[in-house]
Amino acid sequence: MKNIIIDTDMGVDDIIAISLLLNNPAINIKAISTVRGVADLDRGTNNLARLLTFVGKTDLPIYNEIVIMGGAVFKPGNIPPDFLYEYNIALDPVAAKTVFSSNLPITLVATDTTKQAPAANKQFLKQVLSTKPRTRKGKIIKSIIVNNRRDFIDFYDPLAAAVLAKSSIITGTKKIKLSVTRNGQTNGQLNNKGNINLVTKINRLAFYRLLVSSI
Repeated sequence: MKNIIIDTDMGVDDIIAISLLLNNPAINIKAISTVRGVADLDRGTNNLARLLTFVGKTDLPIYNEIVIMGGAVFKPGNIPPDFLYEYNIALDPVAAKTVFSSNLPITLVATDTTKQAPAANKQFLKQVLSTKPRTRKGKIIKSIIVNNRRDFIDFYDPLAAAVLAKSSIITGTKKIKLSVTRNGQTNGQLNNKGNINLVTKINRLAFYRLLVSSI
């Protein structure tokens, strides 16, 4: 059986293609993402939901949004010695450019924001040390945080995950468009029509509380 993810603009030909795959025993559709094209994003997503409801596949997740940890927009990145770039974007600037230039709504947690959540915050570490893990997952989280020897200076991916899990952690955003240079540096230009929602400010205490509670 093939596991696949479908990306669609929900044109009429897409509806046929998706319908062919939905009940094929050799195909396991894990999720469907929508993008603007023949149909705009809202209408396409609505039509996809109607199709899945009609054929009894309401448990299949539809994805309208991308949450990204990456980029250095207005502040330094995290790659020495000049700190011009952020690691994830520098690894594959071509892929980053493709994603950033798409019309999908994107929530971006860049190094600008992760600097607000340093991994070595003394009060936070004190709470972690005094918290007894309740699960194996909690043991892993506590062990990594306590034994961190500058493997990560700020909470990068954990902050992106927290933003996805609890959006109230976000207290400030800016709509922007992004371009990616050939050497991987990201440059932000403010644009009210931008598809990227840059997280500019977070409730750091709420984020730390969420991490502690996960232990």
